[in-house]
Amino acid sequence: MDRTFVWRGIDGAGFLYGTCSEGSRRFRLDIALPGRGGNPKGTDHRIYVDGNEVGKASSIEGAQKFLSNFFDRGLHEHLGRDEPRKRRSLADTLKAAAGLTGGKSRGR
Repeated sequence: MDRTFVWRGIDGAGFLYGTCSEGSRRFRLDIALPGRGGNPKGTDHRIYVDGNEVGKASSIEGAQKFLSNFFDRGLHEHLGRDEPRKRRSLADTLKAAAGLTGGKSRGR
């Protein structure tokens, strides 16, 4: 499958951010820089995919290589509490909260 990584830059919170496109699917990528990005005393680059911490690396290049391997092995398919990329919509969530039918079960 055709996969494209696009890096956008560093945001004000100290994260290198970008996306990975795989067909019609998109994943948000974030790398927390040491001393910034929620890692003020750390020495590692923390790696996040769609908000889930998936690993650490000692350099930005190492983090980017980690992400490439992460996607090559298909580990991105199993992120999140619900089935990947099949999370219920806001409308379904509101219906379930109001006790109306049509919401997916959360398995609780």
